[in-house]
Amino acid sequence: MSTCLNIPGAVKDILHYSNFKECGTPSSANLDHSLFFKVVKNMYCPNSFNPDHLTLAEFRQMTFKMPGKVFRHPTSWMPPKEALQSLCELVQCQVDYLFTSFDHGSELPNFFNKGQICHKTRFSI
Repeated sequence: MSTCLNIPGAVKDILHYSNFKECGTPSSANLDHSLFFKVVKNMYCPNSFNPDHLTLAEFRQMTFKMPGKVFRHPTSWMPPKEALQSLCELVQCQVDYLFTSFDHGSELPNFFNKGQICHKTRFSI
């Protein structure tokens, strides 16, 4: 939590609200992927480095092995960009769902049509 709070604007700007109702409340929001990646980089960053000076690929490589040190345990490696993008899409699904949770007349989002969830077999998603 302190990592998110130390990034300027991370808590305030991680979601972009839209489609405001008459009462002023938003009816949808979009996750800012670049800010999400920045938060993840800061979570994996050691105190001796500034995560803003490295690309995501360079920084991920540093989570495997720091210069002059031995390889780190795989559980401490930063996930690949594709996995982080999938995580962003799943978080977006949850945000879309939460905007329908208190309105009994709203339709649930169709996550299958958005391509974020796919139906593989009869009993698995």
